[in-house]
Amino acid sequence: MSNTAEDDELLPLVPPPGSNSAQAQGCSCPVKDNNHGLGIRRSPDSAEAQYWIAEGCPLHALPAAPTAEESNEPDELQGHPV
Repeated sequence: MSNTAEDDELLPLVPPPGSNSAQAQGCSCPVKDNNHGLGIRRSPDSAEAQYWIAEGCPLHALPAAPTAEESNEPDELQGHPV
């Protein structure tokens, strides 16, 4: 099987949590719990893997939401859609 440009577009930009590649880039997610980057599947037929993400992982964790003190919004608008 040859590698095409289309295949390259399908490759993830960030390696999966717990993989060797992710660890080399500073990932702090659990290795064993994430099956060394293969993830956990709900069933053997499941196509989508799920991962444990460590809070504060520089590659995979979501940034924390700003606190009221860090936000520029008035208190009465905090958390409400504009």
